[in-house]
Amino acid sequence: MPFSSGSYSLPALNPVVTATAISSTWANNTLSDIATALSTCLLKDGTQTATANIPLAGFKFTGLGAGSAAGNSVRWEQTGPGVLTTTGDIMYASSANTPARLAIGAADLPLVVNAGATAPQWGYATKTINTVYAGPSTGSAAAPAFRVLTGFDLPLRSYLAGLTLSTAGASTTMTIAAGQTTDGGNTQGMTLASSIAKTTSSWAVGNAQGGLDTGAIANSTWYHFWLIMRPDTGVVDVLMSLSATAPTMPANYTLKRRIGSGFTTAGGNWTAFVQDGDLFQWLVPVNNVNTTNPGASAILATTTIPTGITAPAYLSTLLVNGTTTSLALFLSDPAITDSAADTSSFFSLVGPTAAAGQTQAGEFYIRTNTSAQIRYRLSASGANDIVRIATKGWVDHRGRDS
Repeated sequence: MPFSSGSYSLPALNPVVTATAISSTWANNTLSDIATALSTCLLKDGTQTATANIPLAGFKFTGLGAGSAAGNSVRWEQTGPGVLTTTGDIMYASSANTPARLAIGAADLPLVVNAGATAPQWGYATKTINTVYAGPSTGSAAAPAFRVLTGFDLPLRSYLAGLTLSTAGASTTMTIAAGQTTDGGNTQGMTLASSIAKTTSSWAVGNAQGGLDTGAIANSTWYHFWLIMRPDTGVVDVLMSLSATAPTMPANYTLKRRIGSGFTTAGGNWTAFVQDGDLFQWLVPVNNVNTTNPGASAILATTTIPTGITAPAYLSTLLVNGTTTSLALFLSDPAITDSAADTSSFFSLVGPTAAAGQTQAGEFYIRTNTSAQIRYRLSASGANDIVRIATKGWVDHRGRDS
């Protein structure tokens, strides 16, 4: 009987008795049993294979070689960076030789992103961990590299904080403050760790480098600023483009989010403005409409806010009813139904009913179309009726509503 419950027992007629003749039956049975027992053992030269699971009763293999192919065992240090355990914990390397574990709760999300994927997977970061783990090869093809997400990598839908634009005006430099945002596709978080200055020259990575995606800077033209990122390296930078939807991206930069806009002067410099969150204000308001007796039909007026987007224009408006009493001025979004101005339902400003020659003024936020236009119309129009509209700024949600 070779083994029973892991213990070897000699067969019948054992042990032998002193001064007793040893028969061939005893010898053959005993040696055959021992041979059978030895044949069930695992040999150190690897010529035997296991036929069932082998419990180690709390003990461990030591001196194990590093796994290098599919089906290999792995050593402790190979389980470190970026590998999820079955309990939902995350292993990462806290030093060169000492693995550590960061536990996350059941409601947390995986903290690993497939950096080589076309659309990086989402993740959740409660700690700042920055390491890259290239997994062992799987079969004949190499496994993708996995990057442990750092700081802010959870794509909270349309999230944006910081990234304030500023320029001194009469300058070719725009400075973008540090901040965080989800990319425009809501797949990845992007962090600009410190402020960056970009000039109107052709784009190059880094601070005090060019930011223009293609061509040369144009005068009196709107440009849109984009936060961009290389998923393979995590590098974040800023790009400027004529396009509000599809800038020409540098090689390997696949993630982007529009963060604001700037307008060049007749000399190719930036026009000075002040940004406070989503509110952009010109240092000097721009007069867009100054018309006398414009008629009572609807008129599209171009404001001085970014083109290529729809946004509320911040307008200062004046109405002079120099001829017509009870004159109504109605400002509206071109996207809504055009309605004739009147003093009961469709009015923004109304001149006095008693006499002409009075002035009314007010400030309004009116949503524009992608050509930066609003619509205005009067209830009537006389020789001395005047409309004036100036742009003080605009509100840009920069993708928060997408």
